[in-house]
Amino acid sequence: MSWVIDASVAVLWFVPSPLSPTALALLDDGAPLMAPDLIVVEVANVLWKRERYAGTDALDIAGAVAVLTGGALRLRLAAGQLPVAIDMARRVGRSVAECLYVALAVDEDATLVTADRRLVDRLRPTLYGRRVRLLDDLATGEGPGGRP
Repeated sequence: MSWVIDASVAVLWFVPSPLSPTALALLDDGAPLMAPDLIVVEVANVLWKRERYAGTDALDIAGAVAVLTGGALRLRLAAGQLPVAIDMARRVGRSVAECLYVALAVDEDATLVTADRRLVDRLRPTLYGRRVRLLDDLATGEGPGGRP
């Protein structure tokens, strides 16, 4: 089983949360992890916003970028999935950025793991529903396939 992870999961590697252990377990799972290269910018932006607006201590954004680009993930050029992601976004009513992750999962015959419940709820009744898993479900062993 291969996993595509989105920024909502990768951020949990760097920002403590009740779901951080589950997100970190994906790194130790042994299954290939991949993401569109957009994830690097999205994670850096989330960490910067937390630092600037949420009053958190200075975060090691450069360190997070180094982890993401240093082999923890196989990064794929987002532009390769853009045509499919744009079409998908039009059909399911989610952003092109979110659909890039799903398009990569389809292209790689993988499953997208996300902490974004709204995205999963929106995609479940579609033909892409079998390609997405909620991180919460992995933590509890619920949902299709149980634990990773």
